[in-house]
Amino acid sequence: MKTPYVKEKCFPIFILVLMSILFPPSILASYDNISIEDITIIVMPEYTNHPHANNDEPTVLVGYHGTIVNQSSESISQGIELTLPVNKKNFFIGLAAHTLDGTKESLQEIEVQMKKNSNKVTIMPDEPIDPGQGYKFVIEYYYHDINHTGNKKNFTYEYVADNNMDAINIIFFEPLGASDFAIQPTTDQHSQDTMGINMYLYEVIQLTAGEKKVFDVSYEKKDNETTTSKIDEITPNNNNSVLIQTISSNNGGLSTNTIIAIVVISLIFLFTIMLLIFQKKKHKERESEIKATNRQQDKKKLRNMLANGEIDEQTYRKKMSELS
Repeated sequence: MKTPYVKEKCFPIFILVLMSILFPPSILASYDNISIEDITIIVMPEYTNHPHANNDEPTVLVGYHGTIVNQSSESISQGIELTLPVNKKNFFIGLAAHTLDGTKESLQEIEVQMKKNSNKVTIMPDEPIDPGQGYKFVIEYYYHDINHTGNKKNFTYEYVADNNMDAINIIFFEPLGASDFAIQPTTDQHSQDTMGINMYLYEVIQLTAGEKKVFDVSYEKKDNETTTSKIDEITPNNNNSVLIQTISSNNGGLSTNTIIAIVVISLIFLFTIMLLIFQKKKHKERESEIKATNRQQDKKKLRNMLANGEIDEQTYRKKMSELS
């Protein structure tokens, strides 16, 4: 009588093991439980050379900065899937890191996995994300996608939202030495630093999951020399750059990399001010829209309650006047 019992006991265990093999636990966090927020994307054509490909071909460098927010009631340690142009020619991730304190001086590199057939990458957090907490990250990637005929060059940048978003910021850097730089759609938000680097800011609002935004970039440039190499040619004695003169006289000859880092930080500072202004403006507009929508929904609810006999006409009129 013992053997049937053992068989009875083992059979459900066998089923559980088989199911765990056929249907393993998800290694990806669900977008029902997380959101990607505070996204800033910096698109830099011909800013620097591709680290692992033919440098005769102009390169696009993209910096993707964001915050993963845990919207659930439990800690999340699974991978987070992002849509990136993995299928672009010579796509290469140069950096994937957890930004510990929001600055590039404190980065903890993290694992990233690519899915070439689906234009997806999975970043693996180096620590669990607690409920309600944010996890700042940065991904920098390179690819070849710039078409060129003579001096005329163009490429298309596409962003695909992984979840519903209130707003994202996209900044395009114009290559040094370029002319007739144009982006479609256009923007009236433009800035320039002391070294002549032009920047164009877009704030894209109210995106739904899967929505795509497309930017067509075109310009003229007679060579493939990168912005960083052009900066490298500028000496501390060059009177064309007030910024470099100031750095040199105050700090006794900093390296080119340090100069570039300071330039980039100064650009980010300028855009931070612009972003704060835009975010406050958009936040007020969104608050007004939400209040107006809520009033309409409340009025509709009162009309249904009156029609269903849940409230009398006197109560209905009183409530409606309060919403006006």
